Amino acid sequence: MKDRLKAVLSKIVTTILVLPTIIWIYSPIIASILIPMAYMLPLAFSSWSIFAFFGNPSWLTGYFRFPEFISLMIFEVLTFVLGLTLFIWGVITLVKVKKKKEGLATSGPYKYVRHPQHLGIILMAFVNALYIPWTTDRGIKIGDILSWSIFAIILFSVSEYEDWTLNKQFGKEYLLYRSKTGSFFPKLTKKQIDEKNIKEPNYKIRIPIAVFSYALFVTLLYLLVELLSLPSIRWTYWPVDYISPKYWPTVFLFLSIFLSLGFALMRRKLSSKKELDEQNIETGESI
Repeated sequence: MKDRLKAVLSKIVTTILVLPTIIWIYSPIIASILIPMAYMLPLAFSSWSIFAFFGNPSWLTGYFRFPEFISLMIFEVLTFVLGLTLFIWGVITLVKVKKKKEGLATSGPYKYVRHPQHLGIILMAFVNALYIPWTTDRGIKIGDILSWSIFAIILFSVSEYEDWTLNKQFGKEYLLYRSKTGSFFPKLTKKQIDEKNIKEPNYKIRIPIAVFSYALFVTLLYLLVELLSLPSIRWTYWPVDYISPKYWPTVFLFLSIFLSLGFALMRRKLSSKKELDEQNIETGESI
């Protein structure tokens, strides 16, 4: 028993001593992964100011209050740990892939989602948007939620650009990987994929749909705040009201365009599925 304990302790001490050396050796690879993400830090703290261009953001200082924060604190800790784990796991996996020059990363967290590092950052940032105990926070501030959501939308756009570049780099191999793996959430159902008929997704329409979805989310949240008459700090003043009645036609126009794009996308998917079924029927008859 003592020998086994000594062996375990020796292994732990060796790992602790060797870890700085490993980090030093692979620091160029780690830097090549982390440095392109440096833009996220200022982005996370400046996204709130984007709303200043739309008029009076005083409603953003409203907040949701809860009688007890114990269960919320547990949720925050678990969410942060999950996000940090995904981020570190993703970095370690990319370091191994670049070291072995394997090309496309499909192991580790990349086996389940295509952008585990971005998902980890989004989850960790989400915790900052919630109530933080032992601070001056009175509750979950509306502006923090919207600031986090626009941060998530921008990361989604960056992920779409990465998908596009990887698709150009790896071609059909990446399309096959993409069809089996979700962007931020694992695909629960595994469908049979016809490798011959895999098509490149329409990247030009996905980001506008995400932007329109965000506009819809902001509008609904604003209406919810007005409906519930949430308490507000009211420390900001701007001369123009945000989403006042004079802007409703514009909001209606954006929602109409969003719904039209959604219906067009659904119709396109249904037509492509119908064509694929017809091709399968013709193939079966020829056999």
